[in-house]
Amino acid sequence: LVTQMTSEYKTKIVEKIESLVADGGTNIFKGLEYGINQIKDNYPDEKRVCSMILLTDGKDIYEEKNVIPKFRDLINQNKEKLFTLHTIGYGDYHDEVLMSDLSKLRDGGYFYIENLAAVKLAFLEIYGSLSTVLKPSLTLIIKSEPNFEIKKIYGMEDMYNAKLDKNEFSTDLLHFVYGKRYSFVALVDIPES
Repeated sequence: LVTQMTSEYKTKIVEKIESLVADGGTNIFKGLEYGINQIKDNYPDEKRVCSMILLTDGKDIYEEKNVIPKFRDLINQNKEKLFTLHTIGYGDYHDEVLMSDLSKLRDGGYFYIENLAAVKLAFLEIYGSLSTVLKPSLTLIIKSEPNFEIKKIYGMEDMYNAKLDKNEFSTDLLHFVYGKRYSFVALVDIPES
């Protein structure tokens, strides 16, 4: 929930930050799990536009190869929660491929931050994507007529709740954002006749 930063909210945020405990090392999956739990606990209305922001300056040393599959499982366990995930990597020591792949799983953006000046631009873009949401959730349906089989959809492999059934593909768009484009290619089996 985007809220005006009053002194009351500033105090709450400072308390949250001061309650964080660092054990040494980076555990990206634990951060994602904590974020989903915060969405579940604080935003029970599933129609609310939610976005999570993951910031890191390092590579995951705990789950390295398992972050994506474990995060997919976590998403599947919480299908009723609609949220986007934006990822921000600081400096040269984070895993830019992982951060980019994570953001794609939840229709968000990945931002590389080289210096503090770039932080403001990343947050402005994230805020812009939230403030231009036209509709919190839509279902996109692509149907092949006259019943030609759709073999594969390229470019939407990681879309939310995607289903491909012979001549029909459907997927949920988490947030329908003004001006955003979705590109994909459908491989359709058309008989010679």
